Amino acid sequence: MVRYVGGGGINKFNIETNKFQRFLHNPDDPQSLANNNIWNIYIDKNDKVWVSTDHGLSLFNKDSESFTNFKHNSDDNSSLSHNSVWVTYQSSDGQIWVGTSGGLNKYNELTNTFTHYRVHNGLASDTVYGILEDNNNSLWLSTTKGLSHFNPTKEEFKNYDVNDGLQSNEFNGGAFFKSKSGELFFGGINGFNHFYPENIKDDTTLPHVVLTDFRVNNEHVVLTQDKTDKDNFTIDSVINELDELTLTYNEKLVSFEFSALHFSEPMNNQYAYMLQGFDDEWIYTDAKNRRATYTNLPSGNYILRVKASNGDGYWNEQGKSLKVTVLPPLWQTWWAYSFYVIAFVVLIGLILYRQNYHRLKEHAINVRLTRADKLKDEFLANTSHELRTPLNGIIGLAESLIDGVAGQLPENANKNLAMVVASGKRLSHLVNDILDFSKMKNQTLKLNTSGVELHSLTDVVLTVSTPLVG
Repeated sequence: MVRYVGGGGINKFNIETNKFQRFLHNPDDPQSLANNNIWNIYIDKNDKVWVSTDHGLSLFNKDSESFTNFKHNSDDNSSLSHNSVWVTYQSSDGQIWVGTSGGLNKYNELTNTFTHYRVHNGLASDTVYGILEDNNNSLWLSTTKGLSHFNPTKEEFKNYDVNDGLQSNEFNGGAFFKSKSGELFFGGINGFNHFYPENIKDDTTLPHVVLTDFRVNNEHVVLTQDKTDKDNFTIDSVINELDELTLTYNEKLVSFEFSALHFSEPMNNQYAYMLQGFDDEWIYTDAKNRRATYTNLPSGNYILRVKASNGDGYWNEQGKSLKVTVLPPLWQTWWAYSFYVIAFVVLIGLILYRQNYHRLKEHAINVRLTRADKLKDEFLANTSHELRTPLNGIIGLAESLIDGVAGQLPENANKNLAMVVASGKRLSHLVNDILDFSKMKNQTLKLNTSGVELHSLTDVVLTVSTPLVG
């Protein structure tokens, strides 16, 4: 039986009748061929025919001469990863593998589901053109970005590209073959590669990691022993020979360039760097980006660590390290903070001193006022005592004249003398009130309230005021 691969479906040739039977895609028949563009026809160990098309994978049923189609379903992660199917292959353990434009697929015959392997799993490219198995039961996959060596047991990939001697990173669909001796052939856009997988050995030599350049503000830092140059940052030795690097606050943007001294596949070397004390985890990069850049590093002590691997993925974990000290700005040094504390203490002292000064000043004023008030009270008390004596004399003399000590006086004279006596007694009461006020301030006076006869007081006031009216 001969099979024809092309864009017109499948033609089955009957040797006995010398006639072809054509199988084409029919949109109205779900059991017809998935698509008329055929890339690969594969017959497995169970004599099943797998057809790789532009729009899915078709399995031919000989008895019914129909197809079971497998297609991509965006809502089903266990469906075929992509409808563009390039190759179908069965490994020695009976496992069916499918190469698509969406990665490698492993078919589960019991559940009719697929397990996907893509770039994020380690595959070189999501477009798989060819699949071959070596004598160690590992798979070799030709892709658009080189060859991938896949260990199905460990589910690990190892990739090879032009730096490993490939004719190109781009291979062609259908261009793969395994000879009886176990030699593998893969064809690409610049020829083909052939090799015995067992002869491909990993290079276990670890690369030596070095720092190749140091830049500040994207400018190369020059070497100098002259420390008087304050305008530019300098170092006194090449960056790789320094054990410790001290930066100031002014170095806002710093960059460290590094390299792995392993030259068999230099572009396949991998790198990782970390600034301990600043980075929480390793930052991975490749040979095209061998620079670690940091901006506005806070003051403190750090350790820059750089590690690298060779082209076969063997890492020098010790790598290269450099102590980096970033000095604080002038206003963040220890003596600046000491000055802040002293200034704060002095300020608090001045505030307390000023408050105490005002308190003492107010106390002194209060003392003077108290003394003046005391002098006033003493003056009033003494004056009141001095006034009582002549007042009592005036009252006594006026009463004696009324009593006739100088003979009988006219009625008007007696009446005026009575007014003198009344006024004197009233004045005497006022003097007594002044003395009582002094006692009240000293809290030695007990008040006894009593009623006042307003008529007599009013009469006295009017009588005394009568002479003034004229």
